[in-house]
Amino acid sequence: MKLANLQNLIFQFVVVKSVLVYPPPNPIKFPTSDQQTLINGDLLTDPLIVETVKHVESKVSPKILAIPPSTFIQDSTVTYNAPDPSAAGTCYWAVGQCLRSSDTSDFQADISICKNLNEWGVTYDDGPSTQVPGTKELLSELTSQKLLTTHFVVGTNVLLYPDLLKQIDAAGHQIGVHSWTHHPLTSLSNAQIVAEIKYTEGIIYKTIGKVPIYFRPPYGDVDDRVRAIISALGYKNVMWTIDSSDTSGIPNSEVTARMTKVFEGTNPDTNTSLTTGVITLEHDYLDNTVTSLAALNSYKTSSKLLKPQPVGQCQGLNSNQWYLNSDGSNPANKSGSTDPSKPNTSHSFKIQNILFIFTIIIVTFLF
Repeated sequence: MKLANLQNLIFQFVVVKSVLVYPPPNPIKFPTSDQQTLINGDLLTDPLIVETVKHVESKVSPKILAIPPSTFIQDSTVTYNAPDPSAAGTCYWAVGQCLRSSDTSDFQADISICKNLNEWGVTYDDGPSTQVPGTKELLSELTSQKLLTTHFVVGTNVLLYPDLLKQIDAAGHQIGVHSWTHHPLTSLSNAQIVAEIKYTEGIIYKTIGKVPIYFRPPYGDVDDRVRAIISALGYKNVMWTIDSSDTSGIPNSEVTARMTKVFEGTNPDTNTSLTTGVITLEHDYLDNTVTSLAALNSYKTSSKLLKPQPVGQCQGLNSNQWYLNSDGSNPANKSGSTDPSKPNTSHSFKIQNILFIFTIIIVTFLF
């Protein structure tokens, strides 16, 4: 048996048993920083991705994984191909903002509200960015108001601007995963969805040494297939209650007016009083940062009925629970419950790993 083959066998064994264990295994290489280039080719045959796909297939029912991908048109636009996108079918969010409110054997429930009335989960997507104003200016304003928030970051931007991610983390904000290319996930294959998440997870860990527990799909493009893959990889899917509409093209003043209503306890979509805690969607990328800053300036003079905070906090977690534990377990799971995404890491299992590798080394020297 060739030494190279033996080394690959060892690597495959270790990776397949530890794809979700902290720290995460490194990929052979990261994808390009060009968001227009989809993850394909040798990036999908990286052992990390291949073995993680096997893990997903071992956790998710074939019926769910067989939901057909949508057809990509442009930007956030896709043609959804599953026959029933309603809650009775695949619960595609873009059709009626379908959400899953309870866990199943295939996926965890979506998070879309804060647990308590008057709690406001503040989220910013698509960063970090170096535009002016950008992430740096947003962080400065948040610090001046002593506010902490959640940032769903894109892998390509972390690759380009790692120091900005370090600044977000050092300031005490929560970091979540928002994919590598910001492509609509329902239009991707199962392997591509896995790759979007694992490569972003990897670059975040490489940069700040932490693995997030929250994921947000780009454009909210999620159905039960995407939910199941997210859950199998150990993440909770975070949506939102209210969209600031900062990417809709409406004037900045209207975006600020919408957010001001939220601050004062009103749902801007219905003009009725809020009946739950809310999670809002804003962005810190390109021109959208201007409206995010304007909204924060408006908050200074608002009645401050809502209490802004990271999503993790409004879900009842302290800052030590926003990332995976050192043993790879998810601190957001209830005490004593089984984490369906996590492989066996018992003492006997670790001994099995050691004995296997030792055997392979002996065989290498004998042959």
